[in-house]
Amino acid sequence: MSNRLQFFRQQMAAFEGSGDPRATIESGYYVREPKRAASEIISQRLALRPSSTHLLIGGIGSGKTTQLLVMRDRINEIEDTYAHYVDVSLYTNISRIEAGTLIALTRGVIAELTENIDKKPVKNAQELIKKFVYRSKQNLVGILGQEVVLNPDIITVGSNTYRLQQQLLKEVHDFNNSLKSECQKYSQVIILFDGLDRLDNVQIFSQIVTSDLQAISSIGIGVVLVAPLIATLSSYRDTIEQSVNYLIYQYCFDVNNDPDAFTFFENILKIRAAEGFIEESAIHSIIHYSGGVMRDLINLTQASIEEAYLLDSDRLQEKHVEAAIDSLGRAKLLSISDKELEIIENLLTQGIFIPRTDEDIRLLVTNRILEYTYPVRRYVVHPTLEALIQQSKVGSNLNARSISLDDFLQRIGSQPNGNVWSAIVVDYSYLSEVIEDLKEMICIFTECDLGVISGENGATALIISVEQATEDYLLLSDFESWNQDNWREFDYARSRLAKKRGGVLVLSLESIGVLSKFAPNFASWLGSRVYLLDKGREFLTIDERQGRLLALQEWLGLSNSEVIELAKAHKLPLDPEYGEWLVLLNREDLIER
Repeated sequence: MSNRLQFFRQQMAAFEGSGDPRATIESGYYVREPKRAASEIISQRLALRPSSTHLLIGGIGSGKTTQLLVMRDRINEIEDTYAHYVDVSLYTNISRIEAGTLIALTRGVIAELTENIDKKPVKNAQELIKKFVYRSKQNLVGILGQEVVLNPDIITVGSNTYRLQQQLLKEVHDFNNSLKSECQKYSQVIILFDGLDRLDNVQIFSQIVTSDLQAISSIGIGVVLVAPLIATLSSYRDTIEQSVNYLIYQYCFDVNNDPDAFTFFENILKIRAAEGFIEESAIHSIIHYSGGVMRDLINLTQASIEEAYLLDSDRLQEKHVEAAIDSLGRAKLLSISDKELEIIENLLTQGIFIPRTDEDIRLLVTNRILEYTYPVRRYVVHPTLEALIQQSKVGSNLNARSISLDDFLQRIGSQPNGNVWSAIVVDYSYLSEVIEDLKEMICIFTECDLGVISGENGATALIISVEQATEDYLLLSDFESWNQDNWREFDYARSRLAKKRGGVLVLSLESIGVLSKFAPNFASWLGSRVYLLDKGREFLTIDERQGRLLALQEWLGLSNSEVIELAKAHKLPLDPEYGEWLVLLNREDLIER
């Protein structure tokens, strides 16, 4: 691998929008917010009221998981208090979640904490928790109903959820008391539940809040639950707010009107990037066009670094940011309806927006319209959309960014080790042909084994196959039969799609529209990496090909003929640049597989 590619991969790895927030914190990339962060406020309240209940509410990509993890660390500094983080989507199918699930997961946490206590109830609980997993096609409460031995005159399996919850609560209470008696650190236990912000069924979410949170708190265990933004914009708002002790919002940052917010985002960029790598004008552009959305800041920066690498630049310049901005804006416009477009145009031209209709709420939830509360409350259209919205008035093509297959392969070849996902959109008539081409070429550019997984058997089967796959990079296809429920389930299970190198979804024009509408959380992971394959320019132009070959010769110090001779002698390094070199020379036959 060339020093240049290694350097750019390191820079891209520092800006991984779909990576594990725990790695971000451990790498020293966490920057304190300019005002009191949600993690600070909630942890201080829990220090005073350890069994209180809290909702952390925010839009997609606003940094809620990071706040939960920082909160956990702050709470665990208290001598007699223990906070435990749980991603609910790793233990149950959120698309089939119901009241009682969080109680069951709480019992599992307590059972794990009491692992070394030699008491029969605890040992039974340890065996029971092994059954609380997603793989079963039954819902979690149904599993509990079959596994928990209950007096038949108290409950019939599946017929009385309330009685089942009471039985679960009693067990949690008993386990919790055993825990407290054995270890002072566990005198106060607090559970931090993540993942339910992806749930778009507000009625079910309301039932979980009014049932599970209050019940868990009643036995002395504190709860923090991440909530979907839609929960506070629905008719269930009053019920939800009255059922918890505290609510706190994770809003976007008004980087254009709040100097402290701008400096905060600037510090995030500078602490992650190599000194002097990002030009000052590019920093300002990235921050402005992020809209103050944390994940968009990270995704835009990584996409801009990729553009700089592909354009043979040694520094990230404003022109590279402009290309990334266009890609992200086009991705955000996918699946947008005429009514939603009209709402955006009204906000742009008249400054009017009142979130009341389903379309209004969807625009807020998907960050197409942003809400700021400081220094003043206001709504704005996401900055990446403004220029594209103006284009739409004259009938411009607003599809995803159009690229060649060569361009796409170069992009995935530049990606670092990390959970980086892309989507390539292909006309249905040559979908199979493109999939075969990708199967043949991806391994060369990613330097790892490729796993190919079909979605033809539905979301559940695909998710399990992704988890069981041993390959580092995955190609997912056959989504044409998926409906909105399949995509919702896929979206809810986003945490289970983490792979060492990520992967690519090969989608038809119809499928990308459904994904964008019903899998907004995964779409946020994709960011600007949604590409429309231009079959008409499958290969680089002669000038582009020659420019790329000259750049490779300069970086690696070899001529084209020397590369061919080394390949014939089986002495050519296996690094992706050399594979790309042979492809550009039309000598794929010399690539060692």
